[in-house]
Amino acid sequence: MFADADRAQALAERLHQGQRDGGGAPLIEHVRRVAAAVPRDARVVAWLHEVLEYTPISEEALLAEGLSLDELRALRLLTREEDARSNATYLAHVELIARAKGAGANIARSVKLADLSDRTHHPSTRADGWSPPYERGLEILRRAARHERSSPNGALEARAHTAPVADATISAPAARAADRLTAGQSQRPAAEQGR
Repeated sequence: MFADADRAQALAERLHQGQRDGGGAPLIEHVRRVAAAVPRDARVVAWLHEVLEYTPISEEALLAEGLSLDELRALRLLTREEDARSNATYLAHVELIARAKGAGANIARSVKLADLSDRTHHPSTRADGWSPPYERGLEILRRAARHERSSPNGALEARAHTAPVADATISAPAARAADRLTAGQSQRPAAEQGR
């Protein structure tokens, strides 16, 4: 596990210094609110949940800082492959997180719930006029949580340490993300870093 949440916070504060989100607000304010809203075991990932999308830091550098493989897997699940301005693509990514199994999946879901909840309470419209469907994303995560609780194998499946499998009902970008996780690739292409 990352040395502690304080160390993750210091890294996030440094990496996001001066950065703005799509609506122009300081990105670190959102990150702080998400970190405050998650359980203790998800706090490291919450502090770092935007670094792979918004900064050039590599997965290898995060591991060198002390990030665990389970925490890295959670960050991978949270990181969108493409910054497409499409409701379908955005919701497919949320669906991927909702369906994920194995190490890091529960942490990713906890962070994504806090992330989407914060975005619904602090909405912003991007410069191009698009705003992700945060409330619909919350519905997907909540529905998956209810299904998991009502399924006789839900608790066992949530703790299983198996890689996610791409599902035919999710979009191609979400399937590529699942395939990347299954293959264990450790770094995004350079062109995707710093988004």
